[in-house]
Amino acid sequence: MQEEIVENIDARKLRGGYYTPKPIADFVCKWAITEQTQCILEPSCGDGNFIESAIERLLKLGVSKENLFGLVKGIEFNHIEAEKSKLRAARYGLNSNTIVNADFFDYISREDKIKKFDVVVGNPPFIRYQNFPEEHRKRAFEMMREIGLNPNKLTNIWVPFLVIASNALTKHGRLGMVIPAELFQVKYAAETRVFLSNFFAKITIVTFKKLVFEDIQQEVVLLLCEKEASDNDGIRVVELEALEELEELDIPKILKTPIKSLEHNSEKWTKYFLEEEEIQLLRRIKTDPRIGYCGDVMEVDVGIVTGRNDFFMMTREDVLKWRLEKYTQMVVSKSNHLKGITFTPDDFNINSEAQVESYLFLPPNVDFDDLPKVCQNYILFGECGCRLRKKRNTVFIS
Repeated sequence: MQEEIVENIDARKLRGGYYTPKPIADFVCKWAITEQTQCILEPSCGDGNFIESAIERLLKLGVSKENLFGLVKGIEFNHIEAEKSKLRAARYGLNSNTIVNADFFDYISREDKIKKFDVVVGNPPFIRYQNFPEEHRKRAFEMMREIGLNPNKLTNIWVPFLVIASNALTKHGRLGMVIPAELFQVKYAAETRVFLSNFFAKITIVTFKKLVFEDIQQEVVLLLCEKEASDNDGIRVVELEALEELEELDIPKILKTPIKSLEHNSEKWTKYFLEEEEIQLLRRIKTDPRIGYCGDVMEVDVGIVTGRNDFFMMTREDVLKWRLEKYTQMVVSKSNHLKGITFTPDDFNINSEAQVESYLFLPPNVDFDDLPKVCQNYILFGECGCRLRKKRNTVFIS
């Protein structure tokens, strides 16, 4: 039974099949669907969470069951999940044509290239490049290039879902999607940030301080985009503590949240958590000729992902205990370990004496049997799972 559960989890992971909690699907549809006649697309409908929320939203707006046909379209590649969606739609009297069992990119490019939708909602799969079947990946990337984008092997598959689905909107269209929080800052999403800033007049992003998906350690945001804005263009970020707050979130209240001017470049969007005055100050500082860049005096690079900081990151006491002085590298594991604008060996020693985890375990690159005995001992200790402190997985070389 346990093996079956693990296999199911792995299969879901490979196809990015982690489905949306109902409060999120309901909220996104409530925000996006505002009129009885809007046509709605769900490009990766899975077992039908968003389909059901979209139908329920239309019913609340006064659409009769008899008039639902033709207003909702769901696409799902997995046959079993598509059948589940069809059953959900059937509860409201919609026929099987509401859900199409197909590859979304093939569907858009062949059967539905002319049709446009008023609303796109959904939770696109989060799949790495190498786990996305080549045939579908090739078609998705070709369509992105036709739009003028340049995907690469770092591109997660939620990106083409977001971009191609956006391109399927009418000129008054709205898009509401569950997207990884890495949209804010990762390099492979930089081009996507530019696309969104140019394609949409107004962007609202709802974030959560706590994880909202039970099965995965993936931070997500709700990306709410409008092609036409009735008031000021720009971007706003709404921060929530947890999923429970979403059910109490008043959409008119969101609409009163200040809009910040949106730059049409690939810079990280984390700055939009700041107030407008703070953002403008940073922009002035950036263009001030008296202020130089870190890159002018040092090499700036990404950190090291260990995958298990509680094992690889060590305190001075740990290093001495395991006699690993020859097999560790001095590092700065967190930015708050840097005090001031300079960092000297004396500063490192202060951190070390305070038992800050300032040493990265780096055993020789040889087979386990050929490792020094002290390295073998420490690795065996780590395999026992004795160090279980949960911490972030990124460290930075000093």
